[in-house]
Amino acid sequence: MTKILVTGANSFVGSNFRRFSLFEDIEEISLYENKPEDIDFSNYDVILHLAAIVHQSKKISEKKYFAINRDLCLQVAEYSKKAGVKQFVFLSTLKVYGGFVPDFKMRNEDSTCFPDDPYGKSKLEAEVGLRKLEEPDFIVSVIRTPLVYGEGVKANMISFIRLIETIPVLPLKNVSNKRNFTYTENLVGFIDQIILKKASGIFIAMDNNAISTTELVNFI
Repeated sequence: MTKILVTGANSFVGSNFRRFSLFEDIEEISLYENKPEDIDFSNYDVILHLAAIVHQSKKISEKKYFAINRDLCLQVAEYSKKAGVKQFVFLSTLKVYGGFVPDFKMRNEDSTCFPDDPYGKSKLEAEVGLRKLEEPDFIVSVIRTPLVYGEGVKANMISFIRLIETIPVLPLKNVSNKRNFTYTENLVGFIDQIILKKASGIFIAMDNNAISTTELVNFI
């Protein structure tokens, strides 16, 4: 039976992974309360690394983004590799590609990355560092996602939902911008397949169709 350790206790994605994953032997651990060097990774086959600073804020220093999103991630990977973990799954972000793309051009796994904020830059550098650690007996799987939504969602999406609930009329009738999203259960199913297939490489996990702000408001 595959044993999975999720780093980042009580996270939105982690909670949904434990709820919907086809794998049953899943544990979570907080990296706020536990240092990587003190964790016994030898009990696990797969690490699903979710611990990160994901809420972009000017109050968070660039140094902290890199300390958590890059340095801590690589420490966990190094210790888990030494302990004999077979696969390291890293949840990254479409922010590694940079900001707005005119006329909505779909990005893919081979698109060039030009991150333009500390969040995207720190995630990309973590990806690069992880790929350097990869060996035949230590598979690295990088999953890039746009905004993930679903039960228990927080941050910008929940603020947007509350705004719609509070204000019945918004000036968003003909906003034609397009944006990708990922439904949490779709993401969990994708992660399951990455683990089952022991898939190495970079992958994008997102819903089939991008939608505009107007469409999103109508759906909500």
